[in-house]
Amino acid sequence: MPRYKKLWWNLVQQGMGRFIKIEELDLMLKRCVRSIEKVLLILLYYTGARPSELLELTKENFRTTEKTLFVSIPTKKRGETRTIPLPLKNPRIRFVANYIDAIPSEIKFLKSRFKNIQSIKKFVYKVSENKYTPYFFRHNLLSILANSGASIYELKTWKGAKSIKSVEPYIRLAGTDLKKFEKVLE
Repeated sequence: MPRYKKLWWNLVQQGMGRFIKIEELDLMLKRCVRSIEKVLLILLYYTGARPSELLELTKENFRTTEKTLFVSIPTKKRGETRTIPLPLKNPRIRFVANYIDAIPSEIKFLKSRFKNIQSIKKFVYKVSENKYTPYFFRHNLLSILANSGASIYELKTWKGAKSIKSVEPYIRLAGTDLKKFEKVLE
């Protein structure tokens, strides 16, 4: 396990890891100068996508129904493309849907403001007052879903992971250690 992941899980297990509260997200959104910056933060928070995946999005990656905004996120690693459903009754999600409706279809719209992962990282550090990285949003969302009772397979799909091994730590975080099922199989 890479060092930063080991450190992250140690902090979580010690109770020092914490979630990004919706109030914190709203404060970060207020610090944004442009609408596209708000869209980036909202997508990071609600999809758990990697910054590299978000940079590849075009209008074709979004589909809207009466109640839901679907975001098709292509993977940038060995995992699988996934489609994330987001409720349009949420005003932040509605903001993203309205923004997407107004852009041309062929452009990678986030690249008009963010040229690469480093520019996203610097932006997130700035608006979060050096508290968070873009990847913290990914861990945050998966941890919230695990705490809400998502199964390991639901987490695997949401994360776009190729195997369930990479989502097992989130289940442990939620208090469900998979090792307890070993006794059932004996």
